[in-house]
Amino acid sequence: MCLLMTEMKRMPLFAGYLQVLCSRIVQNSEFLYNTLNYKNK
Repeated sequence: MCLLMTEMKRMPLFAGYLQVLCSRIVQNSEFLYNTLNYKNK
């Protein structure tokens, strides 16, 4: 999904928005993953 950013260099604003969105999704999934692992211990 994050690989889309390399295709969007023609549209910098849209690419920047996607990059922020993608990084937030990655951070949120990492947080959820860590929380689930912590509860399972």
